[in-house]
Amino acid sequence: MISISNLTKKFHNKTVFDNFSIDIEENKISCILGASGIGKSTLIKLLSGLDRHDSGEIEGMGNKEFSYIFQEPRLLPWLNVYDNVDFILKAVYSDKDERKRIILENLKLVDLESSANLFPDELSGGMMQRLSIARAFSYPAKILFMDEPFSGLDIKLKMSVMDSFRKIWAQSSKTVVFITHDIDEAVFLADKIYVLADSPARIVYEKDIKINIMKRSFNDDTTAPLKKELLKVISDN
Repeated sequence: MISISNLTKKFHNKTVFDNFSIDIEENKISCILGASGIGKSTLIKLLSGLDRHDSGEIEGMGNKEFSYIFQEPRLLPWLNVYDNVDFILKAVYSDKDERKRIILENLKLVDLESSANLFPDELSGGMMQRLSIARAFSYPAKILFMDEPFSGLDIKLKMSVMDSFRKIWAQSSKTVVFITHDIDEAVFLADKIYVLADSPARIVYEKDIKINIMKRSFNDDTTAPLKKELLKVISDN
């Protein structure tokens, strides 16, 4: 488990978090849901060590390696699909055949195996983000942070990329911390949802989702009450 206890973070005269606490379960997808500017991105930067907190404790990270999927794909334009993944694996696996097995396995899970020789400028937006997902899951890290990775996609592409994500996640045992302002994304992917609101930010709602991630759909009536409840929580805060 990753635990934050009594964390405080300030930027100049603004206090983003004040005595903030949260527990992130291992091998689950935890979603941090909230409005833009509430502190979601700051939270995962603090968790990952990309930013420093002013006070409080973060336990469970230690020296653990992690992967990161950003809103934009951040691919290397001079490398093709295969080599974009291979680039990050060379420091971990010296065996070329082992790297090839891992790369092709993950490209297949996101439907990019036949596109291995294409370069980023030959890919659609959805393909580039699926490549980012394959790259993140190829790296042998137990923790994955995702900073609004689907927000730049239209609804059709979003559904396709999110479907690819859940397929590849189901084959792993990664702990995922996923931030979004989109209720549909949260309900479609998360095992647990935390809603952030107020300033300084605090958790105003949390919910475990018991429906198997592979059995959910965007038009699933069984999640409609939860979406309605989340909308009310966000509207009231």
